[in-house]
Amino acid sequence: MGLPNSSDQTHTDFLTMRILGPFWNDGNLKMPDGKQAVMNYARNNRKYKQDADYLRVLGRGIATVRLTHFAQRGLWVVNGVEDNDDLRHNSTIGNWVHMTDIKCNNPDSKYFGQNIMLHDPESGALLCNDTIRDWFDFPLYKIYLKDMNAEANEGATQFNGATKGSNANWYLYRLAEAYLVRAEARLYQNDVSGATEDVNALRERARCSQFYSAVNIGDIANERARELYLEEWRNVELTRISYGLAKSGIPDEWGNTYSLGRRRQDRRKLLVSAHHALLLLQPRLHHKIRQRRSPELHDQQEKPVLAYPERGHHRQQGRPPVAELRL
Repeated sequence: MGLPNSSDQTHTDFLTMRILGPFWNDGNLKMPDGKQAVMNYARNNRKYKQDADYLRVLGRGIATVRLTHFAQRGLWVVNGVEDNDDLRHNSTIGNWVHMTDIKCNNPDSKYFGQNIMLHDPESGALLCNDTIRDWFDFPLYKIYLKDMNAEANEGATQFNGATKGSNANWYLYRLAEAYLVRAEARLYQNDVSGATEDVNALRERARCSQFYSAVNIGDIANERARELYLEEWRNVELTRISYGLAKSGIPDEWGNTYSLGRRRQDRRKLLVSAHHALLLLQPRLHHKIRQRRSPELHDQQEKPVLAYPERGHHRQQGRPPVAELRL
């Protein structure tokens, strides 16, 4: 999809690095000597050093939206191994950024040139006062867009993504998704071998070291999350997948089966499982879970389960507990 960004008349901001990147140059992130860890010096600043220019590489993020812990860690575990060879999760080639890859570029700190750290290595004290916005790993290859407007200005300290004159074209359709859709369809047809072949085709292209011997629906959903980050809403996909499970009778990865009926006697058979219904992206402060309980369940202490009630029955009495996600 082409986004017109060539002039003032055809300009649409697409500030992926600002919105989706961590606030790495925040004063709340310090080195053990109490000095700010990373600075966003402009190129005309006398303290600027080209080999420590994180501003132009990472963008000046403010983490309006951030990755969950699952999206940073558990999502990438296949066969019990975190697959760091996966090009989509590979920090060696620069596609994925660990916060500890960043080095202190503040010349006023005695730790200049050393990797930043979350805790003081001696006292164990937390060195970041805002771990929600300032400290999380992320896929740079997905959010990086060259900011042509800032590149042309030697005094720029805001590299945000696609500003005026930048290329902000974005994916709408990809062959990888066609493989994932076919894998899901094959699974519904009890063709586990074919579904596994489709998922592994993507993993082979991504040069992964770990491959599946037999996929389940959770494996396919996770591969979608790895491949299509920022290209689809995960909660919407999980709802669609849950409907497919109910229609096909195929169990989920925990062996639970689903139905299209209005009532569930077994509360495990909600349309969206609690574990997978967490969004990969969690907006800061705007993530609000409001739990409703039916009268007969009022005294039971259970964890909220995300579910999506059938159309027209949103307020039906006697339903299982539902947690609503407000964005």
